[in-house]
Amino acid sequence: WALPLSQFLQTAQGQAEMIYDAIRASVYIVDKDNDEFYYLDHHDGATICRIPCSSDFSIPSKVLKDPDMETQCFSADNDSHRKLMSSNTSLIYFPVNVGISPPSQHRTIFNDVATTTNVGNHNMEVTVICTPICLESTAIGVLELVLTNLTNSTHHVESVENYAVTLATPLCRYLDLQRQAKENLAEIQEQKSASESLLNLSSVLTLRDELEMIEEDISSTIPPLLGSDSATLFLVNDSPLQLISSHPTSATVKLPSAALPAQAYHGKSQCSTIVSNQLKVAYPIMDAAASDASDRPVGVLLLTYSNNINPLTSKQKALIASVVSLLHTNVCRINQMVFQKLTAQAKLDRKTKAVEDLEATIRRMVCISEISEAISDSNTNMSNLFSTLCSHTCSFMNADRATLFIHDKGSMELYSLAGGTEIRIPWDSGIVGHVAMTKKIVNIQDAYRDPRFNRDVDKKTGYTTKSILCGAFLDDSGDVIGVLQLINKRSGVFTEDDEIMLRELFDQTGRFVANRLAIIHQFQMEQSQEESNRKKLADQMKALDEMYKKTVMENKEQMETMEREMNATKGLLDLSASFANDLSTGSVFQEAVVIAPRVLRADRATLFLIDESTRELYSFIKSSSDSMMMMDNQSGLKEIRIPMHSGIAGFVASTSQTLKLKDAYEDPRFNREVDLRSGYRTKAVICGPVCDPRGKTIGVLQVINKENDGEFSPSDEELMSELTRVIGGGVERVYLHNKDVTSFEKKLEEDKAIMKKAEEDRLQLIRENKLMQLTDKVGGNSELPQLFQGIVSDAPRLMNAQRATLFLYNKSKNELMSINTSNDCEEFRFSAQFGLAGYAATSGRIVNVPDAYEDSRFNQKFDMESGFRTKQVLAAPIFDGDGTAVVGVLQVINCTEDNQFDEKSEDLIVKFNKQLQVAIARCLKRKEEVAETAHLLEEEHHHVEDLKRLTEEEHLRIEKLESKIAELESKLKEGKEREAKLAGDLEDQINNSDADKASLKEEMKAMEEKHQKEVKELEEKLAKESYVQKELKAEVVSMSAVIKRDEKLDRVASALATDLDIVVLFEQVCVHACDMLVADRATLFMVDDEKSELWSMVSHGEEEIRIPKNTGVAGHCATMGDVVNIKDAYRDSRFNRNVDSQTGYVTKSILCSPIFDQFGSRRVIGVLQIINKLEGDSGFTESDEETLRSLNKKVSDAIGKCNRFSNMQFKLKKEIKVEKEREKELEKKLKAKEQELKEEIERENELKQELLTERNLQKISQALANDTELQGLFDQVCDHACNLMRADRATLFLIDHERGEIWSQVAHGSTEIRVPLGVGIAGFVATTAQIVNIPDAYKDSRFNPEVDKKSGYRTTTILCSPLFEVSGAVVGVLQVINKDSGAFDSRDEDNIRKLGMHTAAAIKRCQEYSGLTHQLSAEMEKEEKLMAEVRREKALQRLGNSIGSDLQMQTLFSQTCLSACDFMGADRATLFLIDWENKELWSLIAHGLEEIRVKVGTGISGSVAESGTMVNISNAYNDSRFDPEYDQKTGYRTESVLCAPVLGGNGEVVGVLQVINKRIGGGFDSDDEVYMSELCETIGGAVRRCIQYSGLQEQLTHEQAMEVELRGELEKQRLLQKMGHAIANDLQMQNLFDQVCESACALMKADRATLFLIDRSTNEIWSQVAHGSAEIRCPVGVGIAGFVAQTGETVNIADAYQDARFNQDFDKKSGYRTKTILCSAVRERPSGEMGEIVGVLQIINKIEGTFSKQDENLIVSLNESIASGILKCQEYSSMKAEYEQALAGERGEREQALEFMKKERGRVGELEKRLEEEREKERVAREKEERMRAMLDMERSENEERGIMITGLSQLADLSSEIAKRSSRKGRDELDGLFRKVVAQACTFMKAERASIFFYDRVKNMLWSKVAKGEQGMLQFSADSGICG
Repeated sequence: WALPLSQFLQTAQGQAEMIYDAIRASVYIVDKDNDEFYYLDHHDGATICRIPCSSDFSIPSKVLKDPDMETQCFSADNDSHRKLMSSNTSLIYFPVNVGISPPSQHRTIFNDVATTTNVGNHNMEVTVICTPICLESTAIGVLELVLTNLTNSTHHVESVENYAVTLATPLCRYLDLQRQAKENLAEIQEQKSASESLLNLSSVLTLRDELEMIEEDISSTIPPLLGSDSATLFLVNDSPLQLISSHPTSATVKLPSAALPAQAYHGKSQCSTIVSNQLKVAYPIMDAAASDASDRPVGVLLLTYSNNINPLTSKQKALIASVVSLLHTNVCRINQMVFQKLTAQAKLDRKTKAVEDLEATIRRMVCISEISEAISDSNTNMSNLFSTLCSHTCSFMNADRATLFIHDKGSMELYSLAGGTEIRIPWDSGIVGHVAMTKKIVNIQDAYRDPRFNRDVDKKTGYTTKSILCGAFLDDSGDVIGVLQLINKRSGVFTEDDEIMLRELFDQTGRFVANRLAIIHQFQMEQSQEESNRKKLADQMKALDEMYKKTVMENKEQMETMEREMNATKGLLDLSASFANDLSTGSVFQEAVVIAPRVLRADRATLFLIDESTRELYSFIKSSSDSMMMMDNQSGLKEIRIPMHSGIAGFVASTSQTLKLKDAYEDPRFNREVDLRSGYRTKAVICGPVCDPRGKTIGVLQVINKENDGEFSPSDEELMSELTRVIGGGVERVYLHNKDVTSFEKKLEEDKAIMKKAEEDRLQLIRENKLMQLTDKVGGNSELPQLFQGIVSDAPRLMNAQRATLFLYNKSKNELMSINTSNDCEEFRFSAQFGLAGYAATSGRIVNVPDAYEDSRFNQKFDMESGFRTKQVLAAPIFDGDGTAVVGVLQVINCTEDNQFDEKSEDLIVKFNKQLQVAIARCLKRKEEVAETAHLLEEEHHHVEDLKRLTEEEHLRIEKLESKIAELESKLKEGKEREAKLAGDLEDQINNSDADKASLKEEMKAMEEKHQKEVKELEEKLAKESYVQKELKAEVVSMSAVIKRDEKLDRVASALATDLDIVVLFEQVCVHACDMLVADRATLFMVDDEKSELWSMVSHGEEEIRIPKNTGVAGHCATMGDVVNIKDAYRDSRFNRNVDSQTGYVTKSILCSPIFDQFGSRRVIGVLQIINKLEGDSGFTESDEETLRSLNKKVSDAIGKCNRFSNMQFKLKKEIKVEKEREKELEKKLKAKEQELKEEIERENELKQELLTERNLQKISQALANDTELQGLFDQVCDHACNLMRADRATLFLIDHERGEIWSQVAHGSTEIRVPLGVGIAGFVATTAQIVNIPDAYKDSRFNPEVDKKSGYRTTTILCSPLFEVSGAVVGVLQVINKDSGAFDSRDEDNIRKLGMHTAAAIKRCQEYSGLTHQLSAEMEKEEKLMAEVRREKALQRLGNSIGSDLQMQTLFSQTCLSACDFMGADRATLFLIDWENKELWSLIAHGLEEIRVKVGTGISGSVAESGTMVNISNAYNDSRFDPEYDQKTGYRTESVLCAPVLGGNGEVVGVLQVINKRIGGGFDSDDEVYMSELCETIGGAVRRCIQYSGLQEQLTHEQAMEVELRGELEKQRLLQKMGHAIANDLQMQNLFDQVCESACALMKADRATLFLIDRSTNEIWSQVAHGSAEIRCPVGVGIAGFVAQTGETVNIADAYQDARFNQDFDKKSGYRTKTILCSAVRERPSGEMGEIVGVLQIINKIEGTFSKQDENLIVSLNESIASGILKCQEYSSMKAEYEQALAGERGEREQALEFMKKERGRVGELEKRLEEEREKERVAREKEERMRAMLDMERSENEERGIMITGLSQLADLSSEIAKRSSRKGRDELDGLFRKVVAQACTFMKAERASIFFYDRVKNMLWSKVAKGEQGMLQFSADSGICG
């Protein structure tokens, strides 16, 4: 019974076929539910097929329809068989005369049967017996047998009926069991699905914390779970009592009500009804176990079933009950949470309200306190008191306005200061008066309704007064001192709380207001008293001022005399000070020239000094007109020289007498040429000798032109003598200073020489250090490429050269070799007979060439190739260890320091070459070893190649054998084929001769034994060959292992050669040894012969270890010098187990080998010990011993290198130590010298500072002389002052006498500042003309610290100096702030005074230049106006030329707008032309907008076009004609507009030109209107020409279009003719479709085309190919093409979607968009008449536009060619079909004959196999029955487990609702048993080890559990962590 249905039917049918020897047996089982038979397909034996029970074409159907259900028997003779063969139709299932082709699955039986009825031309009769399979008169199936040569049909029919009866019982039982199993499985699946859905719903609802979310879950989750159409949740609302649902289709249900949800709510039970063929059921959501009748539902669940109006089943009811229970639990839970939240929120609101009240009280008290403080802090100004109190009170009371009225007791009025204006009202008037009289607070909600309110104030101000709150201030005695009125509370009206707040304000602040008023009144009285006193003082001051003026006039003359004397004295003092501070020659000349005219009040002065060497007078002046002058590089002045005895100065120098002349031109000694060249007029002259302190004349001072054209007086002579004395002393100091400077510079040069020597010693030490470092680095290289690379990169740094090259010298070949490290280590060689390196190698001498190109030995070829320039060359030979033979040359090129290699460089390179010789020897030795190893490897390689050759030969031999095997296999195959052929022949003759069959089998057996023997021999040969091949492979593997070992040794050797550190060597040796020998540990021991010990630096992480030489395994190996190989260390007495005991390590196998020195002696220098072989258990092998010996040779070489390197390192360290001691001694000497130099430098710096100050002043004077702008002057003076005075900031103030102020334009980034004269430090200096030096600004009362507070800057020191012009008047003040170190001293005062002199002169120059600049600007302005006129005329001319040369309208617009903007100086311009037909103005270009059109008379331009007059608007937005819409679109702002008409030739207005927004000067003026008129005249002519040209252009365009159209028609006719030929010549229908569609698209310029042909047999149109799609068919009359095929009309559609005949489905499927369609009928035309329609041509989507009438005519012409092509193709197709049908008939007859022969041959084999197949079927049936039983047992156990799980889940759901109600500790303890039970069931069902159930407490956001599989107690944790969380 466990068999599948296919196997069951196969078994039943097989038994029937075997019993009745039937051709085919079939069992048909009735499926009453679907009214079908299902049966087994005989072809594959596994597929179940179905046919309807009501079919008229099957015998089983006829049997089932028979009322008596009798057996049907049907016979087929030869005639019917022939009918069967010809019609290919099943005779039984589908009668011949029906004429319908049966489905393929019903053709099979009698096709097979029919082939058996004509074997050997014997007449055979086929019989079909069909009987019902009944059980208790109920047909459950039909049995059908197909038999041949039936002799007794009655007997067979009875037997078949008995078999059907026998088959009925097991078939019925099988069907019942199958049906029961399906029902059980469906029920289990349904229960499982319901449980899972319930569990999911429970988990979803448990996570919700809002009822709205539960309603959403119900509407989406419940319908699929309960099988309803919809589910609606109604929740109970208490006030008002109603049921509310968030479902959009459900309305609120008021309670009580007759609605279904209300009935369920009141009845507390299920209610249902049927409405509109829908079943609606309502369930109250309440606790089912509740005993209290008062317990009311929390909601109602409404379910709707539209397709099922039957009562609900018990399963559905149980499921609904579970859902309702879940809903009740979660709704109650959420209601509880909401109640808790509301309770908590209410508590929080109460606390918040209390806190807010308390905060309001505190804020009120704070505000009152602030008002009191503000009143107390207010000054004595009454208006300030009013504003302070009113503003604070508005803020405090949240009012819009407040007014304070004060009681004036004298006049009995109330007055207030509102906005600075005093207002007064009577004491008893208005609301304020009422409050003042009653002393009560008045609160008015609506002021306009109160008769006391005066509305006149509101009418004047426009303000609206609504609410008023007014109260009185009282003093201590209770009298009214004032009234406060508050108007219009900002939110609402004033309340009683506001009255309380106002009363508190009066109580708290009344005292402060009274006190402040008393103070103000007292202050006003004092102020009036002071005003009267001030008037008296003013009168007294006026009298004193008149007396002062008289006294000033009397003392003015005395002051001028004293001032002249003071100026002279001051000048002499300044001159002395300048000579003391500046000791340069140029400064002497400059100061004398500047100060002497000031002292003597003259115009010019010149100082001449005597040059004793040339007997000349020389001077330095600024003039450059004299040809005798030359430039002095130090001072920047010009030097002049004159003979000592010529001129006035020469006379005074010779005689040493003072000379005074009234008029120089009257004295013959005066040279007038200077005046003639310069244009200067010399009048009075005084000239005096300059003598040194010893009385010797050293120069002459000459002063010219006394001021006011006077002459020099005797007092001037006295001043002259004093001046010459001072100048003589200054010149003497300059001479002495120059002498001291020369001696100092000489001493400085000596010190520099000493320092240079010390520097050279230091450089020598650095070179020695570099040499040691490079030696260390080179010593580590063991390969020649590495050595060459190190020399090329490091030797240039050592020798301070650009390049270095190392050459190796081969004396036997007399050649040099080097390696190019930049080109893959390529070697290059050349003869040593040439070049500088060759000379150094052959001669053994150092070659030092300062210029290589001048030495004949140098080969310039290398420089020419590389582009490098070789200058200096130093080449030194490298000798061997004995110092006799040259082994190489080191050559360095181009010294980078001194441009030449010196002797020190030669010594250094010799030292380096000695160290380099060791490295070269080592590398050469290494190279020899590598070459020897390579030779050995090459021999091994040859050996391996021989083995490979032998292997290849063996492979060839094997291939030959395999080819032989293949030949034998092919022969075997041929034999099998012959055997198969013989078997076939045998089968043909099997019925005639059994003897032949036996002999043939024996022959086949003999052949098979022969073949097996040959195969066996071949297999033996292959086995031998494979054995030989294995031996060869083993030998190759061993050789490759040897090669790999040697390669490993080479890598280890190269790795060890690079490490010269002994510690690193120990580590590397141990690592490589373990790697090569596949061991766990390795230790390298070195022999210490002095101590007779073995020592190791590193032993697997431990410190240095030492052991006696004669102990242990290593000691034995070192003493005996033999290899020790120990398989088990613990059995060897030499092994010490203590080490293993300490470390816990277990030593098993040991291999220990001695290391001999590298010179070939047998002296042991170390031992290498290997421990614990990792591969295998037998320990180390002989090959490991050989490997270790080879490794020890490499280790020996590495140890030797390390030892030599250590010795060399020790020597170098010793030398470095000695050199460091020498360096320390030199450093001590250097420090002493540096100390002396520092002292000298300090002295020199002082002198330099003095010189620098004087030079800076000279530079500043020159810089200021070049600046003519005040702005630049301010910047220059401030920057120079900061640099000169070493200050942080500087400010230059100028005096404005008209305003009585000093001002500064720029003060280091600040804006312009102005200060009254006398205010501040700068103002004080400007009035007193004294220098002020303040060390601490904040201690000076004149300093204003407010500036620092605003800027955050801190002012400390200040130095401020007045600026005097030549007349002595103060023109400004220079102030510097914050010296960078300390305060300003006297030297700084002198410096700022000198700087002030230059600054004053520069200010005077700038002021004069400013006046000239103003005059020049006025003249340039006039000239600019004239030039503008000229430019306008030229621009107008250019405009006319540009727009007149181009006749295009587009260009006219663009050119006119651009040119008008430039010509008129406007921002934008627009040209409008007038279209008089439409009464519109239009423009192509309007600065970014598209084409615009304006009605004539509309807007500014429209009004100008209508009136013909110009319009000038200064503000467009004030003009009603202006439309601001364009500005709003573009964001542009139109301000001024000028618009003028453009006239044609006859005076008619043809356009308007409009310009917008003049760029400069605001609006357009009258001049612009004139320019605009001229511009419009020019534009008018251009517009006329463009209009004429446009008309001609349109005419030409029309003619060209006509020509193009004619050419197109001609081209279409040619294409049509060509297409006709192509269609007529092609006979293939497929090609015809392609040709027509392609040609039609090309001819009609369309996107797609389709040709439909008419099928008259089906009345359809069809197309073979429509642009790649499959064959399409459509009825005639359907669609556009069908309509044309039916009517023959040509259809032209402009929009296909607007035509009802068009089917849009094709476009939707393909995504294509059909627009235009042209469709025409294709007709055959016999004898010129309207022929029959044979097709339709449809063309879709013309590429440009729509199809025209010409296109319709063209398609009709095309269709004539297409019709002839279609007729030809159809004729060709019919002829071809007839020919192919004839061929197919002949081919079918041949294939049927062959098929018949094949089936006869196969029938014999099938009969032999049938018995074996029946046995196999029985065995398979038994196995399937056992499997079926096992499956049923498994399903039974799974059903039990599912039942357990479902029970647990329901208990779990009950548990969740129980826990929701029980939140106490006791309630949770009662549930322990249920926890443990569910956990145990979960473990059992899930086959798990542990299980846990956690419940979620949403309020605390915690998970808790009571049981976790055996663990008791509460488990609780946060839901924010863990997987469960």
